[in-house]
Amino acid sequence: MGTLLPIAPDDHAAVDRFLSDPPHVHLYLRSRFSDPESGRGYVWREGDEVRGFALFGSGQNLVFAGEEPEFIRAVADLAVRLEKSWVMVLGTYEGATRFLANYTGSSGRRPRLDRTQIFCVQTHETLPELTEPRLRLAVHEDLEDLAAASARMSSEDFEIDPWKIDRAIVRRRMREKIDEGRSFVLRQRGELVFKVDLAVRVPYGGQVEGVFTVEDSRGRGIATRGMAELGRRVFGDVEVLTLHVASQNASALKAYERAGYIRTAELRLAIFPYVFR
Repeated sequence: MGTLLPIAPDDHAAVDRFLSDPPHVHLYLRSRFSDPESGRGYVWREGDEVRGFALFGSGQNLVFAGEEPEFIRAVADLAVRLEKSWVMVLGTYEGATRFLANYTGSSGRRPRLDRTQIFCVQTHETLPELTEPRLRLAVHEDLEDLAAASARMSSEDFEIDPWKIDRAIVRRRMREKIDEGRSFVLRQRGELVFKVDLAVRVPYGGQVEGVFTVEDSRGRGIATRGMAELGRRVFGDVEVLTLHVASQNASALKAYERAGYIRTAELRLAIFPYVFR
């Protein structure tokens, strides 16, 4: 019988080993689990062995690694009893499917969005030879355009009413990315046409997010070339780049594959109606 307990400092090495196998799939969790500001982590152990890890993030997201039924039931029970204010859940397809079956049955809540995500990895070896569109690091003068593009991206990708997006939070998060060198832009004739961010940028890998091409610049291969150039810009500082994209977003998936991203796993993403803290 396993146990699910709050993570302790003595757990860190074992959790890091657990999240490193298979490689890359749990890159986000691996980069976050030891930072108390990222949220509250819980470890599932069977004897001395870590067999599952869940992070209830500070941004109301639940991300977990592990598929064993007892671990999944324990996380779902915790989500119902104590960690009630989360909105988004992400895990491997099998693990998330088990979680949702347990959680929705106990809580009565139903997701407003539920879909398969294709997890992809880009390495230096998979990078294609493409003409560079001349990305540059974002600066504070880009902030307003980036915040507007990020809001539009969230509205499209997560099917959110634009009027319900908190623009102040979007601006704050974009400012942090600019300050930390995690946002890249492409401008043409002074206008923003493409942006891409890194949610994670650590030596063992980066996780891409916030990919957005403005509406009247789509269909011109900008995203493909931009994603390839991003790899050339950051490899050397990071080992791999990862991302996940909705399985039904065929155009985006094709662009990423042309930029050297290889499909390696399936995840499941569900978003529930917002819960006020």
